[in-house]
Amino acid sequence: MQTLTECETCGDSFDAHRNSGFYQVKYCKPCGHAWIKKLYKYEESLKRAGSHKTRCKKYGGRFTVVNSLVVFERDKWLCGLCGTSVDQELLWPDPMSKSLDHIRPLSLRGDHSYENVQLAHLRCNISKGNRV
Repeated sequence: MQTLTECETCGDSFDAHRNSGFYQVKYCKPCGHAWIKKLYKYEESLKRAGSHKTRCKKYGGRFTVVNSLVVFERDKWLCGLCGTSVDQELLWPDPMSKSLDHIRPLSLRGDHSYENVQLAHLRCNISKGNRV
């Protein structure tokens, strides 16, 4: 039996009975996959924020919550280390993917704040190490 439901995101009709199980299906398959990816990215950002907070406490720097997307937009998607553009679509562990670089490293008592972070290619950030 086919039960058509309207997707909460895109409004398309889809068969909700197909994968319902014990929960109510609210999204079509493509929107559901996008929602899961978004949730995963959010959880990963919280994990990274926790590690930044721990490292600030360990080395004596100040910690403030930093939204990396705000930093990337502020820097106009240009690497602060090599000056070339960063592809927004590339994901870790691609060497040319986006990463958050601490200008003064946390290990050298740098702060985790908007003033002390910049966009960098993952490769550039790793090669910089803990140098200023």
